[in-house]
Amino acid sequence: MSVTSSTNHIVISHTASAAFSITLSILLLSKFTRSPSLVLITFNFIFLVQFK
Repeated sequence: MSVTSSTNHIVISHTASAAFSITLSILLLSKFTRSPSLVLITFNFIFLVQFK
């Protein structure tokens, strides 16, 4: 029981940190570039890498 809850906590924290880094990357990209397609491509790439 405790193993399952700790595993869920690890997954949740990993997802939270991934979402944070993705958001940070999007903010930085949108600051430095004016093309939203590039931001979307980068977002998709990060998402695929994180949740493969």
